[in-house]
Amino acid sequence: MKLKTIAALCALSFAGNAFADVVVKETDKFQDVATKVSELTAKGENPLIVIDIDNTLLTSTADIGGDIWYQWQRGKLDVKPAKDDKVECLFEDSIGLLYELVPMKTIEDQVPNTVRGWQDKGLTVMALTSRSPNYRYATEREMYRNQFDMTITPLKEKGSDELLFISITQSVR
Repeated sequence: MKLKTIAALCALSFAGNAFADVVVKETDKFQDVATKVSELTAKGENPLIVIDIDNTLLTSTADIGGDIWYQWQRGKLDVKPAKDDKVECLFEDSIGLLYELVPMKTIEDQVPNTVRGWQDKGLTVMALTSRSPNYRYATEREMYRNQFDMTITPLKEKGSDELLFISITQSVR
């Protein structure tokens, strides 16, 4: 597992200073991120925490629909799929069906508690995804089922108590 998008945490860790030094560090342990957040908060910083959902918070419970399966389907691995093995409607239909049917699990057991601990301290925590808005319901369902609630400390406009959160009932434009 590679937490490649955790670099967003480092890039955005100084929410009050847009020109802060950026340090990108690859890690395969969420605890490394938790340690960095602890260091920042111990120094009085208030980091903006942006976490990718897929393979950082959640991962598929099945081989079909997982990252390696998609890489294989798209011919990006050394072992190429035979013509009969390829799914013709990979992104149009298959991905949505898999999001609906295949449950997801946390990438590491302690991650939901770590994220909730940040939220309980009042840190702004956001989840990021490249998934289509068409898959929002399945994504939010799996986030809640796995104890992630991004409505606790969402991003707010400066000086406002109004949330910049679009509910499932609102259209995404």
